Amino acid sequence: MGRLPSFVLDDRKVKDSIDLCLSNKLRNATPQDLTQVIIDLAHQMKNRREKPSSFIESDLADRIAVNDYISLGEGGEQVFVEEYRQSKVMEIFETHPAIAALRNGEAVTDL
Repeated sequence: MGRLPSFVLDDRKVKDSIDLCLSNKLRNATPQDLTQVIIDLAHQMKNRREKPSSFIESDLADRIAVNDYISLGEGGEQVFVEEYRQSKVMEIFETHPAIAALRNGEAVTDL
């Protein structure tokens, strides 16, 4: 299922088939259950990716305290975490070629 795009996984019409495939119940599925999975998902196989998505969703909290300083570079320049996030992280977000490709709906390659 990690090779299917999110619009397939979020489709309420096929939710039961997806839930079955992602659960331990698949081992004991009946032929009728498996036929329903085929009916629901076979036409979506054209949308699958060659490789599973490398993105991992996490609900873990950010451990860097927002009000603290961080040291940058060899000189140890002290900068507020929030200032660093707004400048450096956003700079990377706006200029990194892989992120730009994702933003434009293009495939991301190792190159």
